Amino acid sequence: MRVLFVPLAGATHYFPQVVLAWAFRAAGHDVRVAAQPSVAGVVARSGMVAVEVGGSYDFGGHATDLMEVVRRHLGRLPASIEEARRVAATLPPEVLREVDEARYLPHVRAAEAMAAELLDLARHWTPDLVVADHAALTAPLVAETVGAPLVRCLYGPWTGSQVPYPGRNMPVADWPDVVRSLFDRFGVEIREDYTARTVDPCPDSMQVPGIPRRVPMRYVPYNDSGVLPGWLTRPPERRRVCVTLGTLSEKTVPGSTQTLVQRILSALDGFDVEILIAVRSGAGGRLGDLPGNARVVTDMPLDLLLPGCAAIVHHGGAGNVMTAAWHAVPQVAVTQVPDNTFEAERMAGTGAGVALRADRAGVDDIAAAAASVLAADGHRAAADRLRAEIRALPSPAEVVAALREPIC
Repeated sequence: MRVLFVPLAGATHYFPQVVLAWAFRAAGHDVRVAAQPSVAGVVARSGMVAVEVGGSYDFGGHATDLMEVVRRHLGRLPASIEEARRVAATLPPEVLREVDEARYLPHVRAAEAMAAELLDLARHWTPDLVVADHAALTAPLVAETVGAPLVRCLYGPWTGSQVPYPGRNMPVADWPDVVRSLFDRFGVEIREDYTARTVDPCPDSMQVPGIPRRVPMRYVPYNDSGVLPGWLTRPPERRRVCVTLGTLSEKTVPGSTQTLVQRILSALDGFDVEILIAVRSGAGGRLGDLPGNARVVTDMPLDLLLPGCAAIVHHGGAGNVMTAAWHAVPQVAVTQVPDNTFEAERMAGTGAGVALRADRAGVDDIAAAAASVLAADGHRAAADRLRAEIRALPSPAEVVAALREPIC
């Protein structure tokens, strides 16, 4: 069987697909990953075959433009999906249309940057199955063009249950014009949902109900390849707390001159722990003054960093939530954007950690949350239960076998 994977042009959107791609390849299937130039090297490092399609696209930069549109009209970014809904209900129709168009524009531009070459690849290679990021607008275009079933991949608690998305669960009448024109341009009929199956690595206790044609799969972390340093293989002399905020580490907290990572480090100052600050290359020098018990770790996959950690403080991203859950590490999530708030609150609902909103959480609040998850109380027991629930789910190999069955 020929299987074409279609991730969004971002490493963190590709990582959740890697173990399923490995499983297809190990089962003897022919696997290709259609990758824009910005993610092709990430795909190659994972051991998969990348087929470069289209041009590079700065998804993150255009997402920042969206945030500026929202700030201009709202004065601030909503920190939760519920808050975004409340604010949207008060906007004049013309403003709501502008915000809505801006919300989808990064996804449309990303699709436009690769669609023509991606469809050309699909027509020549004729995949039997298309496996894609649940937000990739190019995925239905490819699947419909070659007549292959479309399998969507989730990577944590499903925000789509709260926010409909074109081609996934949005009524046709509600499609924004900017997305509708993309599908019209490539001659693909607009439908409410194109999904044949949804592969879901999130355990039931953390997931929301109602996922269409759900196929549960055990989450197995992959956060890029890396070299494990010797000091991480030895037992720590004192408890370790990992701090990682992804691209949000350099953003200031609303109403403050502090970045979020600076606020978190202030909260952890005085704790009898070793703080491991996970950053990307080039970011370590912008952290400011560090506590004496902090160590900066650069470009280290979280899956390699978390074993031996007593807790993690992060921004609520699904990759952080799920990787910490796999390792049964209690979590403190300090969130700034709606998707992350939703994911963090689903995690906190299991008891495996605490969810805070950055616009409401001061240094003392973060310190109290960290003390809570470090204490010998219910958080660690809940984290152990969550890990057991994840590991009881079907393996990626079992999911591959299920996806080989005819999909009607």
